[in-house]
Amino acid sequence: ILGFIVELVEEPNLVNREADFVSIDLDSLDLVEVAQMIEEEFSVKLEFEDVKDMKILGDVIDLVVNRSK
Repeated sequence: ILGFIVELVEEPNLVNREADFVSIDLDSLDLVEVAQMIEEEFSVKLEFEDVKDMKILGDVIDLVVNRSK
């Protein structure tokens, strides 16, 4: 998942589980793209509503892991 996000941001060295969306300049359109990549790669469907209140990348990763079980 972090690999997908690294492709979208200008400063990939800032991408880690603790990174918040603002600090890596990840906007809502980027989140939609990440959700599509996650669905294609992991067969886990994420709606914007699922991630709209999340603040850090680790939250998204945890959600994907929990839904893939």
